[in-house]
Amino acid sequence: MCPTNGTDSPNVADIHATGQPDTPIEVITDLMQKALQQSSLEGQKQLVQQALDVAGGLDAYLEKATSPPPKVVSELVQASLKHDWTAAHKQGKTIYLQKKECCAGTLEGRFLKMLVAITGAKHVLEVGMFTGTTSLAMAEALPQDGTLIPLDIEPYMAEFAAPFFQRAGLADRIKPMIGPAQESMVKLGQQGTSFDLIFLDANKDDYASYYQTIMEQHLLAPGGLLVVDNSLMKGRVYAPGNVPDSSADAVRSFNEMVLQDPRVEVVVVPFRDGVSLVRRRPAAEVAAAATSNGTRGAAAPASSSSSNAASDSVLSGFKGNTVLQRFKLTGKTALITGAGQGIGRAWAHALGEAGCAIAVVDMDLQKAQQVCHELDCKGVKAVPIQADVSKKADCERCVWSTNIRFSLIASGMAEKTCILPLINNDILVILGISQSTVTRWRLNSLAGVP
Repeated sequence: MCPTNGTDSPNVADIHATGQPDTPIEVITDLMQKALQQSSLEGQKQLVQQALDVAGGLDAYLEKATSPPPKVVSELVQASLKHDWTAAHKQGKTIYLQKKECCAGTLEGRFLKMLVAITGAKHVLEVGMFTGTTSLAMAEALPQDGTLIPLDIEPYMAEFAAPFFQRAGLADRIKPMIGPAQESMVKLGQQGTSFDLIFLDANKDDYASYYQTIMEQHLLAPGGLLVVDNSLMKGRVYAPGNVPDSSADAVRSFNEMVLQDPRVEVVVVPFRDGVSLVRRRPAAEVAAAATSNGTRGAAAPASSSSSNAASDSVLSGFKGNTVLQRFKLTGKTALITGAGQGIGRAWAHALGEAGCAIAVVDMDLQKAQQVCHELDCKGVKAVPIQADVSKKADCERCVWSTNIRFSLIASGMAEKTCILPLINNDILVILGISQSTVTRWRLNSLAGVP
């Protein structure tokens, strides 16, 4: 991103200090400004056409540059767009007249799937299902024991989507809940249910009340993410023109309410019709927001818990880490014996997924290499080491090989290394051998390998 002119946001007259537009929107704005300054009609047309090319080609290029969805997702989108919703309403199948424009499409589905994947969400709530195109997309990223609960007032929507959920093999993870969304959310809250990710895409006029229910019922789990669709409402939240739009007014008020809530942090992304990403702040951040002079939100009520949050490790987490963050092993190295097979192989995969670089130690080099290949496919750095761990010389060699091959010595980490079967500062050693063998090693003498 190029540097701006130093203001909070670029203005129309001066997009950047360099005079060069950066984002597609800024390019369009620049072209339209130049068109207004043209004296000839032909010059205006050329500039307007360039602006149209940038604007009209954006979504098509995003689709082209984004990983494609499974065939069943595309088929559900097409079925949603081609369905005669007017006839369905006349036949009494739907309570309200539905519109095909409510279908989110494949691009937004890919975006939501990515959010579920990168957050590691296991339980997802969707407020407003329509035909389930986004439900199906998000469910793709859930583990086999994950759950997605889409809320909708129309029973027909669940019936429409069910065959596609079945064909995708995800029907056991998607559990539609039919009824008024407010009532459904209150019921979930009373059950003590919370969610890692919540996608809000229902009646725009009710966004504020939906949000209040989500927060009051503690439906958003600590560290969870609230994703709000249509937060730009066709641009009418910031450029209403002369067109009365109660929904745009409601979304604008909702955006301001969320911004002023010191319990959360929000970023509005100009993707499609606007997507807001809202996360609940940790206690220490809420306390900081309440006392900061630069906060944009209303100050949180003063309390002993908020004032002491930063210094109370129970509230703020040890060194600011949540429990889940403390389980992360990124930057650590695991030396795992017997890792070419059985429980050792399972340890190698588990610790690799937790972030460790892995030294795969086994008597059978070919098996160690195979496990390294498996880990490489997951994006885990791993090296194979052939060693007979019943021999002290081999043990010392594989430890030093690990140090050297992962450059721990050069980085100074080896000075803190303690070779014991537990997590320490740098190396985690998993011993896939019997206790009697460990005793024969006289492990204490290895604690400071020279």
